[in-house]
Amino acid sequence: GAYNPLGITKESKLQIEYQAVAVDDSLLGKVVQNKVTFDSDEKIPAEAEHEVPIHAPSLNIEKTSDKEIYQVGEKGLYKLVVTQLREDVKALDVQITDSLQTEGAKIVPDSLIIELNNKEFEPENVEVTDTGFTIDTGKDLSDEDKIEIVYQVLFESPSLDGKKVKNLATAKGSNTPKEEQENVVKVEDLNPSLSIEKTSDKETYKIGETGHYTVVVTETEKDSVARNVIIKDQLETAGTKIVKDSIVIKNDAGRVMDDAEVQYSENTYAIYTGKDLGYKESFTITYDVLFESAALVGEEITNIARATCDNIKVETEDPEPITLPNGLVVLKSSDPKSGSRVNKGDDIRYSIKVSNPTNTDMTNVLIKDEIPAHM
Repeated sequence: GAYNPLGITKESKLQIEYQAVAVDDSLLGKVVQNKVTFDSDEKIPAEAEHEVPIHAPSLNIEKTSDKEIYQVGEKGLYKLVVTQLREDVKALDVQITDSLQTEGAKIVPDSLIIELNNKEFEPENVEVTDTGFTIDTGKDLSDEDKIEIVYQVLFESPSLDGKKVKNLATAKGSNTPKEEQENVVKVEDLNPSLSIEKTSDKETYKIGETGHYTVVVTETEKDSVARNVIIKDQLETAGTKIVKDSIVIKNDAGRVMDDAEVQYSENTYAIYTGKDLGYKESFTITYDVLFESAALVGEEITNIARATCDNIKVETEDPEPITLPNGLVVLKSSDPKSGSRVNKGDDIRYSIKVSNPTNTDMTNVLIKDEIPAHM
């Protein structure tokens, strides 16, 4: 048959224009394949394809906290703002999550406030745990809408000292990819300061008398907490004796702390309170001392009280050698280093090195070292 039944002698073009609209929300954000086929009487078919991206919504998250550095025990205020950035489309059925990534911090119950366009609303579902929440808003977001969430986080554990607390928020619509935003803050445990005031009922005692002592331990650093306070007291003069059953410790409210652990010997005691002291709070210890030896006549009685706690930060010290009058040099060191914080039951390894840099031989060298009380 004829391949040119119309007798066309030059190139011609047939142009077709039309419009299409995406009516299925599931197409948002996807690429639609558009394929055209054509044929003629000459039976010479042809086809062409074109990819059409469908304009899709895009979610955005802004996550902020009221401070960058918090103290242990402090509450942080967090704010989460979710918006949709593109015109003429909506993010459908938006879900928002938030999770704390660091142990020791927790969300304050009932602190969540959820708003749509500056008005509180009731989402379809809200699940809150100590470490995060999931909010099924049941709402669609246009470019004129925003969801704001405000909540509090308690930086509870002393183990957070010096750590960074990460917090990850996500937002996702049924027709959008997941958007993520991270917030990082630092937590510190403010170094406390303990003061000790020690008094006795008299300044001068007779042999056989009993002295009544009072020790008051107070936390004096504003905004800090002394954690797990330990109090020790020692008589340095022979011939004196602490009356065992006389030791009493009371808290800031004046109540006897029966659960405190008291370790006792005749010339010393140690009290492991297991409790914390806040700013201007005090523990009060009372006890009796018997002056029983006649050798005490005319003597001054030395009595030393000390207090410490788990979170006092002390600079460690490298030991310095000591040169004795006879020329010997003594170097005493420890592992862990002097000034380190140790826990009850920990081992401390001491090393004593004695050297003789002189040109004179030393004989019968005697080494003495006093072991501290309760070690």
